[in-house]
Amino acid sequence: MGNTINISGSILPPPFYSFKEIKMIEVFLFGIVLGLIPITLAGLFVTAYLQYRRGDQLEL
Repeated sequence: MGNTINISGSILPPPFYSFKEIKMIEVFLFGIVLGLIPITLAGLFVTAYLQYRRGDQLEL
């Protein structure tokens, strides 16, 4: 088992690392991703509303 890590006597597999093992760049990346999701959803809803308000201009 080369992928396990020993932290204070307990052996943790790779997806369950201790909170101390989280690097600062991962925290920033997590914040960026969580910040982009609401902005993207808000933009999609605004553009959908603007298209809805504009109405049908093709008159087919």
